[in-house]
Amino acid sequence: MSYLFLFTIGPVKGFIDNSRKSMDLYAGSRFLSELMAEAVGWTADKKNIQVLFPSISRENKEKPANIPNRLIAEVKSDSETEMRNTAEALSRFIKDTFHKRCNDLLMEAGIDQRGLEMAARQWNDFLEVYWVFEKYDPENYSESYEKIFTRIQEVKGIRPFSQSKEPWGRKCMLFPEYNAIFAKKYKHNGKAVYPYNTNPNYVCDISGNSYLKYVVKPKEALSAIALVKRIYGKKETNFYSIRQMMLLNRVSPVKDIFSESGICTKNGELMDMVANAVYDLENGQVLDEGEYSQEVIQKSQILYKKIQEKSVKLSSYYAIIKFDGDSMGDAFRALKTPYEQQALSEKISSFAHEAPGIISSYQGLPVFAGGEDFLGFLPLDGLFDCIAELHDRFLEVIGLSFSMGISIGHLMQPLKEVMEYVDAAEAAAKRMPGKNAAAVNIMKRSGDIVKVPPYKLSGDDALIQWKHIGEMVQMLKNTQCSKSLFFNITNLMKHFLEENVKPEESMAEALLKDCVARSVMEDKQINKEQLLEKLMLFYRHAGSMSEFLNTLDGIVFLSREVI
Repeated sequence: MSYLFLFTIGPVKGFIDNSRKSMDLYAGSRFLSELMAEAVGWTADKKNIQVLFPSISRENKEKPANIPNRLIAEVKSDSETEMRNTAEALSRFIKDTFHKRCNDLLMEAGIDQRGLEMAARQWNDFLEVYWVFEKYDPENYSESYEKIFTRIQEVKGIRPFSQSKEPWGRKCMLFPEYNAIFAKKYKHNGKAVYPYNTNPNYVCDISGNSYLKYVVKPKEALSAIALVKRIYGKKETNFYSIRQMMLLNRVSPVKDIFSESGICTKNGELMDMVANAVYDLENGQVLDEGEYSQEVIQKSQILYKKIQEKSVKLSSYYAIIKFDGDSMGDAFRALKTPYEQQALSEKISSFAHEAPGIISSYQGLPVFAGGEDFLGFLPLDGLFDCIAELHDRFLEVIGLSFSMGISIGHLMQPLKEVMEYVDAAEAAAKRMPGKNAAAVNIMKRSGDIVKVPPYKLSGDDALIQWKHIGEMVQMLKNTQCSKSLFFNITNLMKHFLEENVKPEESMAEALLKDCVARSVMEDKQINKEQLLEKLMLFYRHAGSMSEFLNTLDGIVFLSREVI
């Protein structure tokens, strides 16, 4: 008898998104991917189980970070009872593996037995495991997949609840549903004290733990789940911070200054600390010896002094990109046979294997590439080219489009807020008719939020596309086309915002034509008629005056911040 079996683990979004640093994001994503790799590996010696998704020929051995959080398999079983026993055995294996991995990481960090016992109470109920199976005929694969797809959504909607028995105390900075049970003491009015509201009777003191000295910052207080992510991230040597990404991107002259200063760029952990310290100095902060070693403080001060002497601009804005394949659920449900499922799995696996290399070639940081899902960081330089290359390869390899959210934030803004805006931008792109679009939310340091509406990534059905925004950004950056033109247009058109009116095209064209005609174009290569035509294309695309002005605001911002 054949069964179609679907298995997932979670909470994916909660485990990954609850992060203060890029490394927290990466650690959460990779940890879950490694658990799924273990789930796939568990099936390897089971002759009655054939995995249909994901394709694991390369990912399970080389790139566990790229395994999606979903396992679909065809299982030969004599009865539903035997099938249920198989599913429960896999669930126990994954939960035991998770608990052992967490425990091993804390032990490696030198946490004592009392701390391990406190931690176990938190992670015992953390991992969520969902599975469903459906009896099916291999000749009618699509109907069976539709059933398990619907049922897994129903199962996930039933949230198990267990009453917390933790005493009062400070909540974790990353996972506020748990107490902060690991904390450092710091000097306050001459006394060594825990962070505010920490329960001194229910905390593990890590003040003297040398392994965690720079893993947990002063005044941070973490739960067991959060500390596991931090320790896991510390062991990763091929991922670094957003600040190092910004400091050493491909067009920055800081690389040469590093060399001149005699600072080794091969020591990744040292480089990460120096990059963070340099940006702290850039933002007027005093370097704390509880956060940075004396070596890092000394090297970063030397480097920052040279950066100032050479009048080098340090870019403080970066982009988070997040995309999801368009109508992937429909594509899976349309598959007629397990062989079609395997073929699509291989295509998704192939792109997942390739995507991190694409973003890395633009000095970006890939966090997760599961095939149809992707999350990563990019410097603003190369943003448009990287997105175009990713989209072209997705179309070529998988045969479908994707829609992308882009959030541009300042290094001093909380990462969690920037992540919330990338989710909102992706949702806006997904609402675009036909999808296949990209939307941008820009979080200015001033606190203003600029929401650039979705633009198509490709296709002949769009008046104007995402790439045209990039072309306009480069025009402002590389020519003498004055940015004041865009400010004049905004000042003229903003009066319509008060009345919530978008003027007819003829009226808008007359107003824009007057602004362009009166602007000073020192670059003779700029054709004012062509410029007016491009502006009108943006105007026609906009659903409201607010969307049009936000697009212009976003273009000016990007042209100013791109190095």
